[in-house]
Amino acid sequence: MSTNVKIIGERKQIRAFDSPDEFNTYYETHKSDIDNRTTNQLNKEFSVTGYKIAKRNMRVIDGRRVGELHLVPIREPASERSSKQPDNAVGDQWEVIKGLASELDRVKAKMKALEASLTEVLAIINS
Repeated sequence: MSTNVKIIGERKQIRAFDSPDEFNTYYETHKSDIDNRTTNQLNKEFSVTGYKIAKRNMRVIDGRRVGELHLVPIREPASERSSKQPDNAVGDQWEVIKGLASELDRVKAKMKALEASLTEVLAIINS
């Protein structure tokens, strides 16, 4: 069985660096080649542990976008940060919610008593 799918380009092997210093030494020797690529291409081809490659201070020179290369620390997604909360924090929050609910019930009861008293006062004034 043959397929009609054509291979456009081979997948390049990712070059991994353990520290920004390692990447910096590689960058110094291959500066012109790296500067001609987009950050998307760079992040697919190079991996610096804990960082992503970005360009800042972008400007157009001779029809090309040029910028300074930076390594930006990778932030963990909000979903991962919230999952790291200890389980007892949820229990503490539940206790606060229960306390607020009972306080709300108490305020509602006082409002009903005030409404009844106000109705009586208005009845006396109107008679």
